[in-house]
Amino acid sequence: MAKYKFYASTGYVGAEREDIVELPDDYTEEDIQEEFDAWLGNNVELTWYKMEGKED
Repeated sequence: MAKYKFYASTGYVGAEREDIVELPDDYTEEDIQEEFDAWLGNNVELTWYKMEGKED
């Protein structure tokens, strides 16, 4: 198994996440990217919404 460090940050102090992930040695870069995308989706909450009225 190969070890990878997955890291995400917003640039703000304390707003970061880091994990060491073990993946099979035969994983391709595409496989690793898929694992990273899944990890990111499970560790970061992202959303958007339409503002109604004159709110800023």
